[in-house]
Amino acid sequence: MTELKEKYKFLLVGVLLAVAVVLTYYFHFILKTHIIFTHFFYIPIILSALFWKRKGLSVAVFLAAILTLSNYFATNKITIDDALRAVMFIAISVVVVILSEKISRREEELQKARDGLEIRVKERTAKIAESAEQLRESEERYKVLIENIDLGVCLIDKDFKLIMENSRFCEMFSLNRDKIKGKHCFEAYNKRDSVCPDCPNIKALASKKAVKEETERICADGTHLPVNISTYPVYDLNNDVKYFIKVIEDISELKKIEQAKRNMIRDISHSLKTPIAMTEMAFDIANSSINTGDKESLVKANRIASENLRRLRKDVNNILQEFSIDVYKDIITKDKNASLNAVIEKVANDLMPLIEEKGLQLDINLLLNVDNVKIDVRDLETILNNLLENAVKFTDKGKISITGKCSEKMVEIEVKDTGCGISEKDIKRVFEKFYKRNAAIEGTGLGLSICKELAEMYDGEINIYSGGVGKGTMVVVSLPKV
Repeated sequence: MTELKEKYKFLLVGVLLAVAVVLTYYFHFILKTHIIFTHFFYIPIILSALFWKRKGLSVAVFLAAILTLSNYFATNKITIDDALRAVMFIAISVVVVILSEKISRREEELQKARDGLEIRVKERTAKIAESAEQLRESEERYKVLIENIDLGVCLIDKDFKLIMENSRFCEMFSLNRDKIKGKHCFEAYNKRDSVCPDCPNIKALASKKAVKEETERICADGTHLPVNISTYPVYDLNNDVKYFIKVIEDISELKKIEQAKRNMIRDISHSLKTPIAMTEMAFDIANSSINTGDKESLVKANRIASENLRRLRKDVNNILQEFSIDVYKDIITKDKNASLNAVIEKVANDLMPLIEEKGLQLDINLLLNVDNVKIDVRDLETILNNLLENAVKFTDKGKISITGKCSEKMVEIEVKDTGCGISEKDIKRVFEKFYKRNAAIEGTGLGLSICKELAEMYDGEINIYSGGVGKGTMVVVSLPKV
């Protein structure tokens, strides 16, 4: 089955590569143009990187070579467009490989944890089944064992009535132990008046074997809880089922991780594709402008390319920093020394063209005794660049101010704007990884979470305040002073 799936992968990527080669030939040798719709090329590049990790880089190299060499044989020259696109093919493939390998490692770790947990559960429940009489005689030890396991456990008779349940089971479904005693299981934690259509007890009766399945159950507050339910039938001396032992694992966090993984791939893919497409468009405009001598269009193309390359560089840096920050924490030294004045000046100068383009006012107010802080220069640049860029992004008119002041041990840096503000609901989530108030907002949703992690790495903190929508935002970063 695995070999068959691998064949399908090779077939899919092979077909896409064939289409890419045909397109390249058609544009270069039939239409006699070097402008190629290269967005299609990213499909086999990304798929091959996801399918085969580092081996998939060969597809990006192949397409880069095909694009560059075909144009060379067609026109006897290699254009800057082809070189940039070739580099971009390989860069995108490298980013996807890094992300894919990171996700694969996380999935392997999760699978190992789940396998180990399943083995432990089977061992414990087997011991319970084999020692039922002894455990009844030692009720206190039995309760200690069941109450301290981090899984929901309940005992159900052959009529599907609850006989016993542990605290974790009641906590999992928000149930009152006294009120559910003697109730049918489907009534107690699935809010039904008859047996559930997917009842694992029925399946265990039919197969006379333990049954494990992933499903959803309804909590007392009406919410749906995703769970893994393992049902073990317990037999009497006549080999008739007497009880069912249920072991229930809350997998809501696992589901969140899986959803976060899907969202991460989707958001990162979108965040990278958009500036790449805009940069390609800018180069197309520039090429046309050079041919026609249109200086205004050339200036416009330069602005579009600069803005989108800056955006792409920021997004790629944030992605790489997010996936390396855990390692960075272990080797960081906290005796660094950075000049706050110098870093603010550099960050402000880098973003000044964007600030002036939006017609915003930038005020910088640092007290005389505010300068050196205990943080690496690059990390301070990352924090301030993210905060100032966010302020510019979400402010259409008015001003942005950067203020620095000292307390006894800390330096407080305030970045305040007169922009769109943040609602109370959103302000509670702004430091979550990949969180964006609106999916259409540019960026990866990593900036503020990275700022928070970096500040805390140096024994600092970061807080965000807003009066609400339309009332501006203020971010305060506290870092130890030298």
